[in-house]
Amino acid sequence: LPESTEMLGLVFDLAQHFLQLHDDDWYRDEGLPKRYFELITNTVGGAPDKAAAYFRQLQDDLTSEEQTQHRRAEEKLEFALDFLHSGQLAYFLPEVLCAVAKRVCLKDPSEARRRGRDGHELYEHEAQLGLRHFGSQNFFPAGSLQGPFRYLLHYHFPYGLRLVIDMANAAASFLALAAPNEVERVAPDQSPNGHEHIHSSMLWLAYRGISVTADTLASALMALEERLLQAAGAGQRISSSLEALIAEGTSSLTTSVVASIVTAYPNQVSARLLSLLRHPGFFLADKSRMTQERSSLAVLAGSDLLSKMRQDERIASNKLPHRQEDLETLVLRLQLQGSPLTSDIHAILDTHTARLHADPELAGNDAWRMALKRMDARGLRLGAPVGDGAYQ
Repeated sequence: LPESTEMLGLVFDLAQHFLQLHDDDWYRDEGLPKRYFELITNTVGGAPDKAAAYFRQLQDDLTSEEQTQHRRAEEKLEFALDFLHSGQLAYFLPEVLCAVAKRVCLKDPSEARRRGRDGHELYEHEAQLGLRHFGSQNFFPAGSLQGPFRYLLHYHFPYGLRLVIDMANAAASFLALAAPNEVERVAPDQSPNGHEHIHSSMLWLAYRGISVTADTLASALMALEERLLQAAGAGQRISSSLEALIAEGTSSLTTSVVASIVTAYPNQVSARLLSLLRHPGFFLADKSRMTQERSSLAVLAGSDLLSKMRQDERIASNKLPHRQEDLETLVLRLQLQGSPLTSDIHAILDTHTARLHADPELAGNDAWRMALKRMDARGLRLGAPVGDGAYQ
């Protein structure tokens, strides 16, 4: 209502005024300045233009040479990205929120070649992925109820999708530069989108929180998977969103999320999404993910209601039926259900088989050879075996 919006705008102005008066007490007084700032985050809808200018100024303050001003801006922006305080920003100022999230969470790509411990050994995995430790420590334990991602994906899905893709691409590119021996660069002819693809089991498992990765990134991927599963479960056709993830993603951080969705909902598979099946490493990584699902954790990291909600969300996610299935299951199911894409699937499997015979390294990979046998429905026969390759 106009009257309530006007009132919120007045509260925003008062909170900003009094915060400016008490800003120097940010560290000396733990309560008052932070309560004023909390009012600002909760009244963004009353003065969106002023709020946008205010948060842009905080981003500019991150470059301040004055250490206190710089650190204070960091803390305010971290606070604004918290799950409890990011809802209004996500609803009224999604573009500003995306800019804040990238600024707070991501390192400059130029830092990738200066890999070090960032002064914090505990956060080495964040450093490898180009994520700032002061942002990532606020996302433990990883889950969809961490940070602004869930709000953004529900209120403004295109913005949320773009943010997760951009963060994942930046992290994978940073890792490939900082630790090139820890990733595989998949050639374009086996990549899901025809461009070089950054792959490793650690990246593939990140959306499940199974691998040692950054909680910031894992939370973003978990929120994206949750939103896509909800949409598919409601009967929505989301193939275009999945295709966008494939087309614009540059690594297995996002490709694995697509694999999860189509495994849960095979009816979402389109001809373009069959590109998921081009690389043997994706099958093997997803098999590894499936076998490790039993060890998926749901950490309780506090005694408040939100901590319990976060744990319950992870428990429910861990229990989803498709967690015990993988890409191999998907390929076989599509063939047995008479999918119109069956001939395309057979062509992909035939290409894999030809490569298996031509590549000595692949030929020695028994796990991949047996996987190809198991998922090719053309090799299935009804009856009992009576001899080598014969059935009755």
